[in-house]
Amino acid sequence: MKISISESTYKRLEQKAIGFDTPEQVIIRLLDQSDGFSSSKPELYFAPNEDEFKRDFLNSGISEIALYYKSGKREIVHWKAKKFTKDSNLRANLWSGYLRNWSDKGIIKAELVALPKGTNSPDDDTRKTISLAEILGLKYYEEMQVLDDLYDIHADNNNDNYPVGYYIEFSDEAPEDILNKISGLHNLTVYLPNHPFE
Repeated sequence: MKISISESTYKRLEQKAIGFDTPEQVIIRLLDQSDGFSSSKPELYFAPNEDEFKRDFLNSGISEIALYYKSGKREIVHWKAKKFTKDSNLRANLWSGYLRNWSDKGIIKAELVALPKGTNSPDDDTRKTISLAEILGLKYYEEMQVLDDLYDIHADNNNDNYPVGYYIEFSDEAPEDILNKISGLHNLTVYLPNHPFE
């Protein structure tokens, strides 16, 4: 079946596009709306605001996106500004990237914050903190609340004393609200296949 539409109708469809939507995606969304499916777009929150987020993201080259789902699940992803420039459309990049097919995925909210750049100084733990936060499924600033004195990293050795993995053991003094957000935590311990800072 082939459907043809007038140029004026096509232009109307074009105005309904989100990011880099294809015409088919626009039509599907409009059909879903007419069939009574909920289609309210996810709430976007930029810290501290959209313009400053974009500037800070370009400066540091990395940001954190917290995606919230209808199911109650939260996912933390890191967005690197490899091809993102000052002329890039921030929202279009989000809708065509991390928020693509948001309705099918059940995404209801996205919080974005630019992460600090860090330095090459041996005293700067910024990169280590970012890496560990990503592994644990925490936001960067949540991981900052369980600093080095509240966890230890150990090798998980086999019978030949060869490391087959690693585990992070948290102090019982670590904030409970943060511990409850850690992916894979069991008895204050998280097992990892590789050392988090290698």
